[in-house]
Amino acid sequence: MTILKENEIVTIIDADYDGFFKVISPKNITQSLVKSKKFILVALIEPIDMDKFKEFLFKQTGIDARDDQENVHISIEPHRLQLAEPLS
Repeated sequence: MTILKENEIVTIIDADYDGFFKVISPKNITQSLVKSKKFILVALIEPIDMDKFKEFLFKQTGIDARDDQENVHISIEPHRLQLAEPLS
């Protein structure tokens, strides 16, 4: 299991979006979407470049958050994340 810490910078493994994310909360529980009623561990992350991510989100999904003042947070299983190389 990937052990993450708050404020670490990560990327999503094998994702279409190649930007960096900051870990907001590394240990959260959510209920699986399948009917098994199983709970899974997720990390809460937010994009470092919020404007770039909101544009990507709109192009990929049609969800338009480009004018929203609030940040977009993503819940994702920690094994799908890897620590990013240090930003210079």
